[in-house]
Amino acid sequence: MVDYFAYQLRQKMPENSILVILSDHGMELMKGSKVGGDHSCHAFISFSQKVEVPDRLKITDIFYILRGLMEK
Repeated sequence: MVDYFAYQLRQKMPENSILVILSDHGMELMKGSKVGGDHSCHAFISFSQKVEVPDRLKITDIFYILRGLMEK
């Protein structure tokens, strides 16, 4: 459902736009729960175009990646 939403959104954006989807944390299953979870220290980021990222991406790296994309 989220993939389809992102696809629809991207189709409506100007061609030179960049779509970035970023989570502030991940989720881990809670013991005994089929729904919901605990926060994890892992996050998710997705760019609508190819970008180079360090092997161990830190939250502070994202600023420099975005700035580099906007300077193109």
